[in-house]
Amino acid sequence: MIYKILITFLSIIALYFILPIENVGDVLSKVDVTLLIPAFILILINIFLSSFRFAKLSKKAGISISFWDAHHVNIYSQIFGFFVFNTIGQMAFRNAYGARFTNVSQRMAFLTLLEKVIALMTLLILATLGAVYITKSTFGNAIEISAILVIIAALLLSIIATYYFAITKSQRRYSRKILSLLKQLGINQTALISLLMHSLMLSAYLLLSLSFLKETSLLMATGIFAIVMLGAAIPISFAGWGLRELSAGFVFSYLGLDPTIGVIVASIVGVLSLLAVGVHALVISFSETKKETQVTKNKSRSKKLNIHFEKALAFFGAIFLAIFIGFQIHIPTNTGSLTFNLADPVAIVLSISFLALWYKEYLHQALWRVQGFGPAMFCLVIMIIYGWTLGFFKVGLIDWATYNRGLGLLIVFAYLISGSMITALLGPKMMSTVLTTFLLTTISILILYLSVYHFLHYETLRDLKWTNWRFNGMILNRNALAFAATLFLSVSIVYSSKIFQHRHNLIIGILFGVILLTASRTGIATASIILLISVFMNYLNFRNFFYSLLWTVSLVVTSYFLASIFPTIVADILGLNYSNALLTNLQTPELMTRVHSERVASYMWAIEMWKSNPIFGAGLGAFIAAHMNDFKDPLTIHNTALWVLTEMGVVGFILFLSIPLAFLSHLWKQSKIELKKDDFALILIGITFTLFSQTHDMLYQRVFWFLLGMLVTNTFIMNDTLASRFKHVS
Repeated sequence: MIYKILITFLSIIALYFILPIENVGDVLSKVDVTLLIPAFILILINIFLSSFRFAKLSKKAGISISFWDAHHVNIYSQIFGFFVFNTIGQMAFRNAYGARFTNVSQRMAFLTLLEKVIALMTLLILATLGAVYITKSTFGNAIEISAILVIIAALLLSIIATYYFAITKSQRRYSRKILSLLKQLGINQTALISLLMHSLMLSAYLLLSLSFLKETSLLMATGIFAIVMLGAAIPISFAGWGLRELSAGFVFSYLGLDPTIGVIVASIVGVLSLLAVGVHALVISFSETKKETQVTKNKSRSKKLNIHFEKALAFFGAIFLAIFIGFQIHIPTNTGSLTFNLADPVAIVLSISFLALWYKEYLHQALWRVQGFGPAMFCLVIMIIYGWTLGFFKVGLIDWATYNRGLGLLIVFAYLISGSMITALLGPKMMSTVLTTFLLTTISILILYLSVYHFLHYETLRDLKWTNWRFNGMILNRNALAFAATLFLSVSIVYSSKIFQHRHNLIIGILFGVILLTASRTGIATASIILLISVFMNYLNFRNFFYSLLWTVSLVVTSYFLASIFPTIVADILGLNYSNALLTNLQTPELMTRVHSERVASYMWAIEMWKSNPIFGAGLGAFIAAHMNDFKDPLTIHNTALWVLTEMGVVGFILFLSIPLAFLSHLWKQSKIELKKDDFALILIGITFTLFSQTHDMLYQRVFWFLLGMLVTNTFIMNDTLASRFKHVS
């Protein structure tokens, strides 16, 4: 309760500095009071539908409960969720209060998490569509249809390859079992009801904004408030207060609109939502409920429900994270671009679900096996908050600092927690499945890349960032792909794939070959060092090392022939003309010189800026803002440590050092006992991060935090829960 009020309070303080306070009175005077009633009715119906959704799910799960009783449970659980972690509060309350109506109330906790996952996924889809529409309408250059088709083809190829080659037969049977169960629970109906609920809430936002957004199109306004609703759905504040208003203010500012309008509309929706819940609570307080216990009638369905939902979610999440993490799009902002990864929605859902489960059932079990890792993460948060606050007062509100570094921190933490969920619930062996999935996804994209490159228009190649021969997959950045491949290379040396267990050197060779195809100098150098260290430490013998290099050569040579011979054959058959740009558009000395000069220039300018603010720093976003003012072009510091020193000073750097110090302390203690393979993998990805960070800023790379989460987490004892312990004590 205290932390939720604190977050809401801090958000309101932030709004005070961001908003033009003098406009608040003027905006409030323009609110059309007559629209409050229809907006309130829409929100009332929205809450009513949430009870209807819960009742339908309960009956599908074999819980014999009337709609009115389900309405009682739902409304009271929502009120309880205001004060406790929203999802966790509702799960705990439904489990306890639901015992008045059924002898299987523990299923209500499972159903709560399921409906929250579905609701969040549908809201994420709406918000993503809204963000894409807003971006394209604001900045133009809509993505080509052919580029979208290529992305869809790459996704389908990756999913098919994963299903048949990355997961085992038992995992395929498990997948079909879970999908069958979800179908029986009426997941389609639940998703449709959730979409209808979101539509009603969106309509309430749109009604209240009619007085202010007369010149804004309906689609634009819908996209704006879909993003605002997503901000309100993050369960870390009191009933969404603070985050909802901050989201509205940021989106309106991003589009050049008065942020006061967004905050006022969002605040009115917040008030109406609380009133609507209060009205429902008042109505049910005067009604009676059936207090006798209802026995589950469908025993066959009861048996089928004896499946750990969070483990199923972790399994599917691991698969789709490993696939989607290789697909990114760039959303332009005023000071550069914001990177959106297709795996972001999956990571958000997994992280929220796992935090809810951990807090409710496994809080007594240590999450991290690396002592001091939790406090180190807290220091990282403090560093970013400190830098943002300093930058705000020194430079002003910078999009890059707010979205890329502020919002981006929440995203990378979602990947960290997602990786933790997979190891905690499924064990470290799941790493081999994640590794194989990423490998097959990368190979699928590479095959598609070599097959269609010559036959695509320049506009399509531009959207895919395929305008030169250097392979960057669907990540849109060759260095980012090389970094991801090197991290998985580090992991592959320790973990063998279940599918390719007799071809360990095949995985290592292909990953190294992919790194060579990216032509990333940092990637090639780092991967080479990783391989040499592995040989020196006897994790990779000379025989496997030799065969790995043979596979690498085979991949590079095969790629060359696919690029030069295959297109010629197809073109001759179809009578098409094409230019062999894939082989001729090489990295020219001029381009290499420009990139090198830009990187060196960022170092020199950063050092000069740090000299003027050595202790406290220049503030988060100060460097990119200064470069924008002088050259009208965004430039970031191509070195993680130098970036921290420049913008957060020695103060921020000391906070940043808490992370490597926690790992060094852990590895030092383990080396005195026995260095586990997980710890050697930590060493390799730590070396990878350190070396890459010398020439690139890699702190916000999602794949790093995802794998880190998998490696630093303890595997939970699933039958040892808080509930079972309290039951045993009582």
